[in-house]
Amino acid sequence: MKLVLDIGNSRIKWGLWDGSSLTEVHDYAGTPDSLPTRLPVAYAAVGSCPADLSSWLQARQATALDGLSPGLLHSLYQSPHTLGADRWCAIHAAWLRADRRACLVLDVGTAVTTDLADNQGRYLGGSISPGLHLRYQSLHTYTHRLPLLQPVEPWPALGTDTRTAIQQGVQQGLLYELEGHMAQARAQFPQLSVFLTGGQAQLFAKPLESRNFAPLQLCPSLVLEGVGILSAL
Repeated sequence: MKLVLDIGNSRIKWGLWDGSSLTEVHDYAGTPDSLPTRLPVAYAAVGSCPADLSSWLQARQATALDGLSPGLLHSLYQSPHTLGADRWCAIHAAWLRADRRACLVLDVGTAVTTDLADNQGRYLGGSISPGLHLRYQSLHTYTHRLPLLQPVEPWPALGTDTRTAIQQGVQQGLLYELEGHMAQARAQFPQLSVFLTGGQAQLFAKPLESRNFAPLQLCPSLVLEGVGILSAL
């Protein structure tokens, strides 16, 4: 058994990895005292790690994963030292879930990232764009009169006032973006498997599946799975 952590920009999650699957997944309670002890530890960090947790991980001699960590996939990313550990972990978990065939990961979190791997075991790269909260925040910050709004479910089909116009524009716009990534990847790999993860993933699972008539797997703990996989190599 191994303790695995996903230290993201907005949340920290931890789980127990038994060598093939996660047996438990939890949100971090804010103190290292809440974590299991006497287990080997591995983690992927893209967000700021609290000082006490950082010290705890160092004391436990935890394995830190990053875009340069050895993997099962051959990376074609031109700057692997800048590749987020979460992306590298997630694409491995997805590729194995897809039986080592072409797969696309859509991670809808603080940032929206996509990652694509092919049937030959190559990681091809992906994209990075602002997440929902950043999109809402930017409209409020860089305009004079637009209000700061929060994600809603469901969002309106058409904006009939400023509030609903923002909600429709931000969330439907992101839906179109995700659909575009799926369509582009499926044009290249018709049997593509698509995996959706991230803190805002649940908002887009049903709209993406219903509009694209294709299987879509919602996997909230894909990064944690990848941490378990990569830390064993």
